[in-house]
Amino acid sequence: MNKYIKHAGIVLLSAGVLLLTVKDKVFSSDDNGILLAALSLIAAGIIIHVAFMKNGSKY
Repeated sequence: MNKYIKHAGIVLLSAGVLLLTVKDKVFSSDDNGILLAALSLIAAGIIIHVAFMKNGSKY
């Protein structure tokens, strides 16, 4: 399980992009809750990915 934790940032980022894509195709109105959830997933994915990249680096 620990080997999959380091990919959590990419998974969250992909989930946010997928949520934006599905929202665009399914919902015709602008629902701010869905947009905020997608933005939160993308931001959290970027932060987690960068944190794991910094911790895994030798430098």
